[in-house]
Amino acid sequence: MEPKDIAYKILVNEETGERTYLLDEEPWTFVDPANVKIGDIVYFDPNGLGRNGIVANIREEDFIYYDVYFGSNMESEEVAMFQVYKVEERNG
Repeated sequence: MEPKDIAYKILVNEETGERTYLLDEEPWTFVDPANVKIGDIVYFDPNGLGRNGIVANIREEDFIYYDVYFGSNMESEEVAMFQVYKVEERNG
């Protein structure tokens, strides 16, 4: 898959508060945040780059954010819950 720019969109029903998530204008299902724990490997930004990292912290604000570390120098990135499309539980 060729890397490409992607766009997430969150539609909020003002009457019910229900949120609908879209990826490039298509309905998007992401990993349930209840299934993500500190230490898990999460895969995010499914645009052909295969980006992933280890969850070091989980924060809840307007929605859930993961602080994800990757690389040998432990670079980090803030990842929103709706970006995570796969999770692997780390053993050990």
